[in-house]
Amino acid sequence: MISEYDKASDIERERCIIHDVNKKYYCLDCVKFICLLCGQTTHTGHVWKEIGDILKALEKMKQDVGDVRVHNTAHLQENKDRLERKRLSLKSNIDVLVDNTKNKYERDITQVYQQRLTTLEDDIERDISSLKLYMSHPEVFNTQGLTLTEHALAEKIKDVFDRSSIETMKDTAMLFAADDSQVEESVKLMVGTMIDFQKTETILLSDFAMKNITQIVAVSEHLAWVGSSGEKEVKLININGTMLKTCKLAFALETFAICKADQLLVTSLSNMSIQQIGIPRSKKIQLTTFPTFACMTKSSELLVTSLTDLKNPTGKILKGPYDSFRNLSEIGTGRKNLTCPLKVDENNNGDLCILNKTSNTSNKTELVLLKKDGSMSTLFEDDNDAVEISDIAFDKYGNIISSESKRNAISLIFWNGEKFEKSDICQRDAPIAIARHGNYTWSSSETGNIQVHLLKYHFVCVD
Repeated sequence: MISEYDKASDIERERCIIHDVNKKYYCLDCVKFICLLCGQTTHTGHVWKEIGDILKALEKMKQDVGDVRVHNTAHLQENKDRLERKRLSLKSNIDVLVDNTKNKYERDITQVYQQRLTTLEDDIERDISSLKLYMSHPEVFNTQGLTLTEHALAEKIKDVFDRSSIETMKDTAMLFAADDSQVEESVKLMVGTMIDFQKTETILLSDFAMKNITQIVAVSEHLAWVGSSGEKEVKLININGTMLKTCKLAFALETFAICKADQLLVTSLSNMSIQQIGIPRSKKIQLTTFPTFACMTKSSELLVTSLTDLKNPTGKILKGPYDSFRNLSEIGTGRKNLTCPLKVDENNNGDLCILNKTSNTSNKTELVLLKKDGSMSTLFEDDNDAVEISDIAFDKYGNIISSESKRNAISLIFWNGEKFEKSDICQRDAPIAIARHGNYTWSSSETGNIQVHLLKYHFVCVD
């Protein structure tokens, strides 16, 4: 219609073929140009206006639209300018904040880095000086290997070079040796004489109204969970003998271990289940085998020793994701028959030591080592060396601490470079359970007490 308005000046000169007069009007209903007589006759009741009025209205509309457009354009530009000023202001503030934060952290990081570097350099210099001192004595070297009188030295050098202690000591020895003859192909490291196995505390079970402790799980050097077989609760105690917490169980206790945070894994042989106790809630996990022990590995996986049957048992070692008890798989399959695995512990290298009962008719046990590479072997092949071990725990160096109730002893089992050897480190009245955390060893006795010992080692060369 607007295009017709634009042509109105031309249409206005046209004449009505009916009345032979100029078309000066426009019918809005019929959308066509008409003359006055047509509007009074055939377009009666329609809305029609004079073309001149329509042109004036259109011109006014165009002017109003132009005014609005100019006003909006100016307002839009003003808003853009204001937003740009705010953006620049915020950017400036952010840049200042980033620069200040960056400078602060750079100063802090540089200071911490310099402090640690200085400490590390001092430690390395002190260790190398000590090692040079050891190298200067002929008795340090012999035909069998390198004598180490301080295990701490090997541990520090291990941290620096990120290699095993033995390899590091051998390589470091080659740096300062007078000639190649002073360095053998291997450096044999073993536990020699126990400097101290000092009893620090004796805790009486009568303080907790408990007859004896068959299970101990060390939480730290000064805290441990304790429990008695057949009871439906476990207790958290400290090294001073104070009971801090009691945890109720859904069934009678057989074995338990600590896992994530403040969670416990409690096994039930008769119910073929594991009870997970702790945060956020407790739950019961049903298994298809009879679990004798369950714990969590260093890599946060679930590790379970179990039996296929109670009358004619065959032992299995199961491993799998901690949060998915349905996806446990057997490890060590086909390498050795386990009759009745009672407990398993893991060292820092991922090797497993399994306490296995060799017969259902006796309490005779054996220690089976399942290495990370999959190889499995018995620690003592000679029957004379096999003893009735009631509990085991790895120390932080990979040696095995065992409790032997019949011999009234706590022993240390170690690798001497050729084979495993056993040495008594403490006489203890009928020890039945043992646990370790750091350099502290907790042990319970059939006589009704718990003892806490502090372990210290020194290392000598094996000829």
